[in-house]
Amino acid sequence: MLVSDFLTYFAIDGGGIRGYSSLLILKEIMKVIEDLEKQDDVAVDSSFHPETYVAPHNKRKNPSPGGESCRYLPCHYFDYVGGTSTGGLIAIMLGRLRMGIDQCLEEYESFGGEIFGHPRWFSIRGPLPSFKEKYNGKRLQRAVENVVENRSSPEQKAVGAGYFGSARELCKTYNIPIWQVARATTAAPTYFDPVPIQNNTFGDGGLGSNNPVQEIFWEVATMHGNNASVINLVVSIGTGQADSVKLHPSGPKKVISYFTATKALATESEQKHAAMGALIETTESSDAVHYQRFNLSSEQGLKNMKLDEWKIEGKRRLTKHGFKRREESTLDKIKRLTQNYCASDEVQEDIRKVARKLVDHRRARCSDQRKWELWATGIRYRCTVKRCDKAQKLRPSKADLKYHIEKIHPNSFRGKTDIEKRCVLEELIRKGTCPY
Repeated sequence: MLVSDFLTYFAIDGGGIRGYSSLLILKEIMKVIEDLEKQDDVAVDSSFHPETYVAPHNKRKNPSPGGESCRYLPCHYFDYVGGTSTGGLIAIMLGRLRMGIDQCLEEYESFGGEIFGHPRWFSIRGPLPSFKEKYNGKRLQRAVENVVENRSSPEQKAVGAGYFGSARELCKTYNIPIWQVARATTAAPTYFDPVPIQNNTFGDGGLGSNNPVQEIFWEVATMHGNNASVINLVVSIGTGQADSVKLHPSGPKKVISYFTATKALATESEQKHAAMGALIETTESSDAVHYQRFNLSSEQGLKNMKLDEWKIEGKRRLTKHGFKRREESTLDKIKRLTQNYCASDEVQEDIRKVARKLVDHRRARCSDQRKWELWATGIRYRCTVKRCDKAQKLRPSKADLKYHIEKIHPNSFRGKTDIEKRCVLEELIRKGTCPY
């Protein structure tokens, strides 16, 4: 098989606010990818190459500069991305919304204060007992809707940017609003209420699939004729190992069942990691599959951090012993611990190996220019000529639409000069552009 025929994916664990660590690890990978791209070919100024770089749409007030890494998008290097709970939310931003890593970090930082900074007083986990979940799901819904609104262009909104719109046979969330999918994957028991979608009610997959690396492996294989040999690279990113949590359940059976399951959740991710390694060894192409797991160990500091911890930087206070040290914010703590983890020689070597494979993979994919236009931009095309019986067919490139128009609809150019013909063709292509 050619390098471009193989597939890559990455999986992100659930872990609440600790998902910030996963994004920081991915950012380190993207930094090395950028360096390798530029070293291999100075003409490569973005991961869109050889297509023209498309600047991200951002309607946020006072947006952050974003940085050069937003020119190199994870969706250009990974064929699939999936996650559980907070990992699912990240997957939506990086995959469905095709955001850069710095954009995703910006939104995630905003989510932290918007969601975890506003717990209910009356809740299962609150200071005043109630049967309500700790957080209001509508806050999360509004936050996700704002991301879609801020990150989608008018052209994308016109063709359903707020929905999962992949082919019905490929996407189980076909024609479902992005905010509903985000709410479903983040509906952690006792934190957010379950979400009704169509005829079913959904909660997050943390109770059994907090590390979804195996589920994604089989899902990708199923989508490609039950052929696992097409998978060449698997990257799994955790949210920090945790020790088993001692909980003292009380109250209704609902709460007891949630707490009992949560107790088992602490070690489940690493068990799935070990099982994935064993699974790779048993596949026919085990020698060809590179599997890499990135995750802070329990000794590296995140094990005692609650899923919804939210501390802002405190002020220095004068005491009889002098100034008391300013309390570290939650995000600053995660950043410090993750940077320490990524700085180790062993992790740096693993990052370089993964980045090298991903750069080679993108280079192989972009060699097929007809397909690369779709992969790079997410744009497809359809015919808008009146009474075309294939008007609903989506085409992967401008070249395909141009060929269709010239062959099937030659009357569109009758009596036109070459210049007029070119103008008509350009206008039909413009009208037929369907952003992802």
